[in-house]
Amino acid sequence: MKSTCIFSSVLISACILAAFMCTNQPTAGNSSQTPNAVVGMIYKSDGKTPAAGVKVAIRLRKTLADISGSGLVKKLADTATVFTDDYGNFTFDSTLDTGLYVVEADDGNGNMALIDSVKVGDTDSTVHIEDTLRPAGAITGVVYLSEGGDPRKVFILAMGLDRFTGPDSTGRFTFGNMAEAIYDLTLISSLDDYAVLEVPEVEVVAGNTRDVDTLMLQFTGIPVPRWLKFSYDTLKQIVTLMWNQADTTMISGYHVYRRNVDSNSVATIPINKHPIIDTLYCDSTGIQGQTYEYRVAAVDENAMEGTKSTGVSIRITAAIQLVMIWDSSVINSNNGANSIIKDTKQNYLVGLWHEGVAVFDSTGTFIKTILQDPDIGSCYPRDVDMQGNIYVQNQYARGHSIVILNPDYERIKTISNTDFDTAIFSDFNDLQIDNAGNIIVVNSDTILVIDTAGNVKKKVTDVVGSPVERLRGPRGVLVDKNDNLWIADALNRRVVVVDTAFQILKEIAFESIMPAYLAIDGDLLYMVCFTESDKRIFVYDLVNEEIRTTIDGSQTPYKKFYSAHRFLVESGTIYYPDTYLYLFL
Repeated sequence: MKSTCIFSSVLISACILAAFMCTNQPTAGNSSQTPNAVVGMIYKSDGKTPAAGVKVAIRLRKTLADISGSGLVKKLADTATVFTDDYGNFTFDSTLDTGLYVVEADDGNGNMALIDSVKVGDTDSTVHIEDTLRPAGAITGVVYLSEGGDPRKVFILAMGLDRFTGPDSTGRFTFGNMAEAIYDLTLISSLDDYAVLEVPEVEVVAGNTRDVDTLMLQFTGIPVPRWLKFSYDTLKQIVTLMWNQADTTMISGYHVYRRNVDSNSVATIPINKHPIIDTLYCDSTGIQGQTYEYRVAAVDENAMEGTKSTGVSIRITAAIQLVMIWDSSVINSNNGANSIIKDTKQNYLVGLWHEGVAVFDSTGTFIKTILQDPDIGSCYPRDVDMQGNIYVQNQYARGHSIVILNPDYERIKTISNTDFDTAIFSDFNDLQIDNAGNIIVVNSDTILVIDTAGNVKKKVTDVVGSPVERLRGPRGVLVDKNDNLWIADALNRRVVVVDTAFQILKEIAFESIMPAYLAIDGDLLYMVCFTESDKRIFVYDLVNEEIRTTIDGSQTPYKKFYSAHRFLVESGTIYYPDTYLYLFL
C-alpha cells in the first residue's frame, strides 16, 4: 500500500467523488481533473498491469455499518464509488472533510485491495495513492455469550467497511470478501446487558482465512443462576436445591421461588426471607402429594433481581411403602410371581412358576388362571401389541417359545425353535413389541428382531456408535413411545437407548449396579438391578440424571427380593413380582 500527500491551493471539503489522472491519459470520475482530489491507480496482481473497470470506494476510517432501525436492518455507511479507467486510474474529485479515510478496491472476481488511513489534512491537498489487487481473504471465529443467549443476535463489524456479518446458531461466523489489511473488529449484541467487544488489529492475508478463535462478550447485568438441580429425601421429605456459583462481583445473593404446578399458581414472592449467600437451599415446607416448580434468581448489591433460572419440578411424596400383597392363595412361596403386564381390558396378567398365568382385575381381585396346558412350563407375560394380543414367554424343558394370545386369552400362535432352520432361542431373557409389530427378543448376548410373519430380520450384538459397542448379558428391553429401544445391558453396567437401526442415542452408566429390567413413568426410569449382594429397585431421574431413591425389599415378608423380574409402574405405583406380588407406593 502506498500513499503520498501533495498540498495545493484548493480546499478539500465534505464529500467524496471520483476520477484521477497522473498523466495526460483519460481518467475515471464524475468531473474534470482538479487539484482538490484523492487520486490513485490500481494494478492487477502482478503489480505492473493497470486494472481497468475496478470498483473503488472511499469512506471515513471510523465508519461502521449501520445496524440501527426496525429489526436491526443494515444500512450502508456513507460511501462514494467510482470505477477505474482503462489505465487503472481513478479520481475522487469532490470536496472531502478532513480526516482519515479508507479506500477499497474490488474487481468483482474475488480480488481486492484496501488502502488504510488515507489522511486528508487541514489545508487544500491532493492525495495520491496506489495499490495492487490480491485474492480476498476472510476472518472466521466463534462468538460466545458469557451468560447465554442466541449468538445470532450479535453483529460483527469492521472499522472502515460498510458491511457486517453475524454468527449462526452455534456462534460460528465468517466475515468474507476482505482485502489484505489489518482490521479493527467491533462486536455488538442486540441482547440486553452485553458490552460491546472491540478486537483490534486483526490481520488478513490475501487468499487466507484468519481464525480469531472464540470472542466472548461480557455480560454487564445480573447473571442468571445456572445448572439448577435438586435432590429429594423421601424419608424426611426435604427438597435440596443446588446451582452454580455466579460471579460474586456482580451479585450479593440469591432468591428462591416456588410455585404449585397442580394449582398452576404464580410465584411472585421468594420463599427465603433474606438473600441466600450459598448455592444450596433446603425446603421442607412442601405438602405431600403436591408438585412444585423451583427457580432461582440472583440479587445485586442494590437489591435488584435478575432473570430467574430454568425451573426444576418435584412431586412431594412419602417414603415408598409396601401397601399390598395380592391374594396369597394364588401367588405364594409355592409358585411365586415372575412377571406382570397390563392388557387392553385393564386386567393384570401375572406369570407363575410352572402354573400358568394368573389374571387379576383392576382392583386386584383374582379372575382365573390361563395357560396351564401340558406343553406350557413357566410363563412370563411380556407385552401387548396394538391389537390387544398378548405375548407370553414360555420356558419349558423341551425349549423356549413365544405364545401369542388374543385379547380373550385364547392361543392363536406359538413361535418356537422348530419354526427356524436352527434353534434361535437359548437363554431367553425378555421380549417386547415395537410400534411396527416386530417382536424384540433378548436371547443371551444377542437381540433378535422378528417380524409379524415370524422371520428373523436382525440379529444384533453391538450398539453402533457406543464407546463400548458389544452387548454383555442384556436382560430386559423396553420400547418407548418414540419406538426407541432401551436395553438393560447388565454386565456392562449400563442402560443404552438406541433407534430402530441400533444407533446409540443415550447411555446411562453405573459403577456397581447391573440393570436387569426397566420401566418408565414420566421423567423417572425404574430399574430392578443386581448389586454385589442383592437385588434392588432403583428410581433414576432422567432430567437431573441422578438416582432419586432405592427399594431394597426390606419391607417384604422375606426382607429382600429373591429375583429380578419384569415389573410394572403406573402413576408412581410399583407392581413387583417376586415370591409374592408386591405393590409399592
